[in-house]
Amino acid sequence: MAFKRINKENLLYNVNYFKKILPLNTLFCAVVKSNAYGHGVKEVVEEINNYVDYYAVTSIKEGVELRNYTKKNILVLRGIDDENLFQASNCDLELAVFTLADIEKIAREDREIKVHIALNTGMNRLGFRSNKEVDLALKKLQGSKNIRLVGMFSHISDCLKKRRVKEQVKNFLVLSRKLDKRILKHISNSGTAIKFNEYLFNMARIGIGLYGYASQNLKPVMEVYAKVIDKQIVRKGEYVGYGSKCKVKNNTLVAILDIGYAEGLPRIYGKKGYVIINNNLCKILGNICMSMTIVDVCRVNCKIGDEAIIIGKSEDYSITAENIAKDCKTISYEILTNFTKLELSN
Repeated sequence: MAFKRINKENLLYNVNYFKKILPLNTLFCAVVKSNAYGHGVKEVVEEINNYVDYYAVTSIKEGVELRNYTKKNILVLRGIDDENLFQASNCDLELAVFTLADIEKIAREDREIKVHIALNTGMNRLGFRSNKEVDLALKKLQGSKNIRLVGMFSHISDCLKKRRVKEQVKNFLVLSRKLDKRILKHISNSGTAIKFNEYLFNMARIGIGLYGYASQNLKPVMEVYAKVIDKQIVRKGEYVGYGSKCKVKNNTLVAILDIGYAEGLPRIYGKKGYVIINNNLCKILGNICMSMTIVDVCRVNCKIGDEAIIIGKSEDYSITAENIAKDCKTISYEILTNFTKLELSN
């Protein structure tokens, strides 16, 4: 059965990399949303909990689960869920608020809830976008007995373009001008933290960098493996896989692996993709199936039961989520989270 493994040494290496570049007065918020980007939230948090200050997740549901593994602060980035406000308070979760309606809903509760005001500084996704809106939000918060403001944040939309980063930071400074200095201000993600140290404020949210991407100085954490479950000889002129997309020019020995797009390997990766078997690069042949993948093993000494590396490295070769993403014309985030359903192995 295909499986994934977390390289704990690489995970801690990445944590320490960011701890070295973050100033002492800047909190380290580890983003573990979407099952820690597919890596397994429980396993990741157990490794890094002693080294980080804060966590960020997408939903209250994720926050409730995360509370089982840590006593540290947890920020829910996607805002409130009317039905789960009791759970948010009970688990001491901090909620992002995007609208005045969000604040009004929380104000009707009879328990204290901590919030971070979300600002729209240029990504145009969620948040307050004008001084007037922010002033109204602060006024409502001050008039509420049960809401405690602990932070104000935004999100950099493109850390590769310095001009865009500077524009968003400028907007952020204008919109957060009335905040008490003790309130958390955070806008930096992994890429921004690496490239623009001057914009870290007093907390940085480190997501993709934690898992080994965003800089060549980081080490990939997720490793993905599949098993050889069968071998076949495909005769010259025959086709391989669905859709008659691959016709072999010579007699070809193929191995069938127990992984497909249902397990997270993108179907489109069959056009250009490779796996590693016994320190050999093996080309994927034809379309990737729902739960199987066919590869060329003509020059490989392998047997049924051998492991194929989907993401990871051997003595001479390496395949990363970034490599797969490039061939699939997508991003490493999508590749990593695709593997959420795979079981973790030690």
